[in-house]
Amino acid sequence: MRTGLVLEEFRVQPMKRAGGGWSYTIVWPDCSVDPEADGYLRTHEDSGSQKTYA
Repeated sequence: MRTGLVLEEFRVQPMKRAGGGWSYTIVWPDCSVDPEADGYLRTHEDSGSQKTYA
């Protein structure tokens, strides 16, 4: 089952964190995480803007 918003060839993937919060990243069709996007999104972890940036 696929979750998240799918755009063209990638998707925004929500990930439940150990503390109960949520993080978001960009995942390609082969299920690999986009390192550039993930690196940028990690700088906004715990902010309400992370999902918007993803």
